[in-house]
Amino acid sequence: MTEKSITRAKMNKFKFLYIFTYAPIGIICPLIGQYLDSIGFSGTQIGAVTAIGTAASIPAGLIWGKIYSESNYGKKVIAFLCIAAACISVICLNVHTFVLFAFLYSYMYFFHGPVMGLCDAMVIEEKAPFSSIRLWGSVGYAFAVFIGGKVGESYGLHNIFILYAITFVIASIIALSIREMEHHQSNLSAASGNTEGKYLRLMRETKYIKMLFAGFFIIGANVANNTYFGFLYRDGGGSIAGIGLVFFLMTLSEAPFMAIAPKIAEKISPQKLVLLAMIVSALRYFWFSTGPSSTMLLAFFFLQGFVNGFILVEFIKTLAKYVRSDLVGLAVPTFYSFTMGSTIICNYIGGAILDVYGSTGVYLFFTIYSLIGLLIYMLFKLYK
Repeated sequence: MTEKSITRAKMNKFKFLYIFTYAPIGIICPLIGQYLDSIGFSGTQIGAVTAIGTAASIPAGLIWGKIYSESNYGKKVIAFLCIAAACISVICLNVHTFVLFAFLYSYMYFFHGPVMGLCDAMVIEEKAPFSSIRLWGSVGYAFAVFIGGKVGESYGLHNIFILYAITFVIASIIALSIREMEHHQSNLSAASGNTEGKYLRLMRETKYIKMLFAGFFIIGANVANNTYFGFLYRDGGGSIAGIGLVFFLMTLSEAPFMAIAPKIAEKISPQKLVLLAMIVSALRYFWFSTGPSSTMLLAFFFLQGFVNGFILVEFIKTLAKYVRSDLVGLAVPTFYSFTMGSTIICNYIGGAILDVYGSTGVYLFFTIYSLIGLLIYMLFKLYK
């Protein structure tokens, strides 16, 4: 199946699916820290909640990746995960105790976490133009965080759970409307051995494993940034609504960078493009650690677009190229699950640092963490 064989209608459905699967993340991730702070949670508790939630994504990605890989109904798996996460988020709305909230949030993430990886696998298996489709996830995230910030400041931050549920329900409806994947079905019939055997084959892909270890540090700080950037912005003089605005601009800026990523990758190679984005990411976090004003953070919103716009597209595409086509359905969710372990570290340690050293201390930690990822990428010569 070639990219040209994807119908325009199906392409549009993929785009809307990305809008409404990334919108819930845009609503919950940048504002969950502010919400928990508003109901009296400490920085350490906030870090623990987000870390525990992320931890649930690790086995979830492996479990649901296995189910997706063995199923003829991949879209139904994605739709079910969206609905389940939406239902649990509504329950979280009225829970204010740390232990119970942490449990429910982790249960919500058990269903929420694998959705993005499975959507990526579905699009790549269809051989659709990944860059052109993935950028709509950034658009959905951007508008969601902007609306979430406005609603949170005007009507209360608890409403982020309602918005989260609504957008995921819409995503499930879109997923069910997509015609089942012929390419996925052909992979199922062509694949040999059980899922455990495929995992063993996946672990023998040397380049894929090296990318996993580099991605562990690259992705961890980038995801945790969504939780702690709001604290940095408010410490610099910003407001709750301002968090929505700056995240809107930051995330929306990812879309044009994702659009041009394939053209730049053709000229300098995808590996070197990822290296450049990693360097800029580390420099960005170091600047954040100096405590810039909210005005300056707003003025340099495009740095996020540069970093994530290149890394999120080219890293996933490169991973998919390093494995056989029948392993893509496992390889992509496994990558997301593996890097979630890094996000746990960044979220938990970030929360503890926030209590003692404030938001600038968190970003100094992110700087060091990102530099480790950059060093691994260089030592493994993944830039070649």
